[in-house]
Amino acid sequence: MKIAIIDIGSNSVRLMICKNSKKPEAILKKTITTRLGDGLSITGSLKNDNIKQTVDVVLAFRKEALDLGAKKIYAFATESVRKAENRDALLIMLKSQNIDVDVLLPEEEAKCAYIGATKNIKDVKDKKIAVLDIGGGSTEFAYGVNGEIEFSCSEAIGTRRMKDLCSNEKGKLDKYINENINKYKNSLIIDEFIAIGGTATTVASTLQGLNKYNSKFIDGYIINKSDLYDLLCRMFSMTVDQIRDLKGMYKERADVILSGVYLLYRMMEHFRISRIKVSDSDNMEGYAILKAKG
Repeated sequence: MKIAIIDIGSNSVRLMICKNSKKPEAILKKTITTRLGDGLSITGSLKNDNIKQTVDVVLAFRKEALDLGAKKIYAFATESVRKAENRDALLIMLKSQNIDVDVLLPEEEAKCAYIGATKNIKDVKDKKIAVLDIGGGSTEFAYGVNGEIEFSCSEAIGTRRMKDLCSNEKGKLDKYINENINKYKNSLIIDEFIAIGGTATTVASTLQGLNKYNSKFIDGYIINKSDLYDLLCRMFSMTVDQIRDLKGMYKERADVILSGVYLLYRMMEHFRISRIKVSDSDNMEGYAILKAKG
């Protein structure tokens, strides 16, 4: 049986269609940028136009999923919907269209990220695995041993939020990151470090100069800290339009990617790692697995 997962994020809405399984493999993945969380960190509310655009995209994704044979459709939302004072405006509009949205708690979001990122690891026995998910509104970190999460952390430090508050200015980014980064426990022994989410996959695509997104070249790609630093230095000297024109860049992410790349670099410094593996399997797969388990 096919199912569909719709992820309502702070920067984009994503669709995944897969078979209902404890090890789901995506048949289709799509992303449309709606910038739902734009300005939220300043006003505390979602913009009406962005709410409408997000609802329109969710409805279009539902129609596409049904057309492709999905028998069940699940929708979940993350940080922007968690925090927005007017989140009910979005939730009620979707409810009126018979779409119930599961607003994930921070620990639930981190759990979905960990389960999705580690689903293809054949043997997790005695392995100490960390998963980092840099999102638009928040960043989740989950650490597990033997496949069981022992520590997780979710903080309101995301690419869209940093863009709003810091305007891609290095000094402001440093101050904001410094105020939050020590909440992520870095005394852990880690055998494998995995990064998921739009920042990590966009970095992997850009470093390879891909003409278009291709999961086969993204999943399992190793980001070396030195390569990330070189890319970061280039980006700090570029305009948003110049960043948008980089080969491999996801164009709709160009306005927030600099803050994401810098946060990823600072996280690698914080955890004292020189390389990180990218996973194209993420919290959508994790959510699907939890639904399959019932």
